[in-house]
Amino acid sequence: ILVEAGRAADGVRVTLRDGGGEREVVGRRQHSPTGVLSTVSVDDQAQEDTRQFKWTGPGRVVLTVTEPRPAPRGPGAPTALVLRYRVFSTDVGPTRLAVGCGDERCANAIDLTRRFQGARDGIWRTSTLGLRCFRRDAQGSRDAVTAVVLDSEGPLVVQISSVVLVDAGPNASCDP
Repeated sequence: ILVEAGRAADGVRVTLRDGGGEREVVGRRQHSPTGVLSTVSVDDQAQEDTRQFKWTGPGRVVLTVTEPRPAPRGPGAPTALVLRYRVFSTDVGPTRLAVGCGDERCANAIDLTRRFQGARDGIWRTSTLGLRCFRRDAQGSRDAVTAVVLDSEGPLVVQISSVVLVDAGPNASCDP
């Protein structure tokens, strides 16, 4: 689990990055250094159990695993990232999701722009994306995840309640 009920798990740091640098998310509200990206805790099923992110220009939300965890192997090891979200933007700028595994092999990003453009109704959705989809060589989906990055040129308003690593088997989708 990286994020659950809108809160980062122990050993996971959330930062907002833009052209002016980065700022760690601490507390209920936070803005990126130049202010083009902001976040606030909002209510869904419980008080402040969801994070809302708003882009008005280029920026990224970065979840960094600060406490190294060995990459699990064998049955039950994570093979997919599950993102639970809802979109509130009338316009959605180019948006990508990337996963880091500690080296250059994890350099692919999945384009979420069309998915988010088709989900502008505020309804909760879940995307299960195979970790192999984020690798250049499309193999070895069981590397340790070191970061998850949601990058947008803006505009975008999205709420995220959870980001979880799961065993979705070998056929986890690359289609968001």
